[in-house]
Amino acid sequence: MRQNLSTRPDYSRVLRFHLRTMLGSSMIGSRLIASQGHHENLALTKDTFLCLEGFPRSANTYFLNVIKTLNPDLGHIAHHTHLAGQIKQAVAWNIPTVLLLRDPLSACSSMLIAEPKLPPKWVLHYYIRFHKSLINVSNKLCIIPFNQCLHDITKTFERINSELGLNLNTRSIHDSEIEIIHNHITDYNDLVKQRDTLKAIPCAERNIKKAKTNEIIRSQPKFHKAVSVYEQIGALVKYEIQE
Repeated sequence: MRQNLSTRPDYSRVLRFHLRTMLGSSMIGSRLIASQGHHENLALTKDTFLCLEGFPRSANTYFLNVIKTLNPDLGHIAHHTHLAGQIKQAVAWNIPTVLLLRDPLSACSSMLIAEPKLPPKWVLHYYIRFHKSLINVSNKLCIIPFNQCLHDITKTFERINSELGLNLNTRSIHDSEIEIIHNHITDYNDLVKQRDTLKAIPCAERNIKKAKTNEIIRSQPKFHKAVSVYEQIGALVKYEIQE
């Protein structure tokens, strides 16, 4: 199926995206990327308290805000580089690391809506490369399924504490706190003038776009490979994955 959510691919962006994906798979490459521009405060250091990473569109921003809301006095959290190399470096430095895991259909469809100038095959390539490069260290990560971090905060933090030897607050998050988090994310999006495709959109429109992008992602030759890699990582999760 041909991609019909945008006019034509932006090949200069595809090239930058491809180079970032390749470099970011290694520890050296990820440190180089993470030291540039706005990534500097997101990068891992040897004093980092926690590394929180995941493929884009895997509740990274939401869960980071939940952690900070329930644990306001934590030290530095490395996050949002979306680089496998940063995760590998955290493991090498014995820094507790959480990987947020979302299934390829949902994650890649969401990313395609957010990045309509990227060809679907490259979005899937990124998903596969990101997760496949983590298989050898995945037994040293606390892997949190997307659905769990959204709907079972207490269980999520209990698992993080148990698997990583931490003492994070395990209480439930209140509706009023969730509303504050959503408002904070919206305000940040407005502040940085984030593209409309990256912002929350009305439910009906989102569902229409999601149905179209799901069909596009499923039709890609690399989709089944992405599912296979997801299942390899997911096999190590001590929690029933439900999408």
